[in-house]
Amino acid sequence: MNETENNPVQQELSAPEPAQEPSDIATDADQAEETPDDSQEPQEEFEEVEYEGKRYAVPKELKDAVLRQADYTRKTQELAQTRQQAEADFASKTARIEAERANIQTVARLTAMDERLQMYQGVDWQQLSQTDPVRAQQEFFQYQQLKDSRQQFVSQVQQHESQRAMQEQQETAQRLQQANDALKREISNWSPDYARELRSVAKQLGADESELDGIKAPWIVKALHAQKVLSEMTKKAGAPAPTPAPKPVRTISGGNAKGVVDPDRMSTEDWMRMENARMAKMRRR
Repeated sequence: MNETENNPVQQELSAPEPAQEPSDIATDADQAEETPDDSQEPQEEFEEVEYEGKRYAVPKELKDAVLRQADYTRKTQELAQTRQQAEADFASKTARIEAERANIQTVARLTAMDERLQMYQGVDWQQLSQTDPVRAQQEFFQYQQLKDSRQQFVSQVQQHESQRAMQEQQETAQRLQQANDALKREISNWSPDYARELRSVAKQLGADESELDGIKAPWIVKALHAQKVLSEMTKKAGAPAPTPAPKPVRTISGGNAKGVVDPDRMSTEDWMRMENARMAKMRRR
């Protein structure tokens, strides 16, 4: 007996599957591929913006916000730099005031020492040592101490003067650099040669050499630049008109002609006389 015939499970597994007829109903996936989705949002537009030295592609609607943020950041940084510079300037000025105050005290003590040393100038040390050896020794010891202390205070004053001179040079160089940077931003053709040209402009306005060496403020240089530009524009506007070409000179020929005569320069009588002669000659022909 065949086991397949008696085993209904085996018969069901081995039974051929019914043929699937084509379906006219499309699946959801097919409909999604074939039918466009009208509800799909349009593609978002992007624009490039620069932020902190880098360029980014952002939605068009956010461009203005990013630019405002960048402008706010830039202004905040500038304000922070200005504040730091102001604090540094204040600290520098405070330190300078303290140093000047200490130097004034040192100079005052030095002056007092000079007055005391002046008292010892008339002392006869040899006679004092003979008459009062103990006092002579004490006074001479104080005299030597004053001299040594005076030398120390002199060194302090000299060191202060040297530091102040160096600080002034550094500050002057810094101011000149800042002025030079500002002039480069505002005067397109700024250069050492152009600076010399502006010195010539200042000389024409009456400045002497000492005043020229003291010109450091950017606003003075910009004023000289404006004066130079104005002078050049005025010079071009007031240039003389080109000389017209000279008129051809009429030549009078004939036996009585004495040379070339310009009718425009003749008097009325001479011109009438010449015209009458010319007309008479034409009638004779």
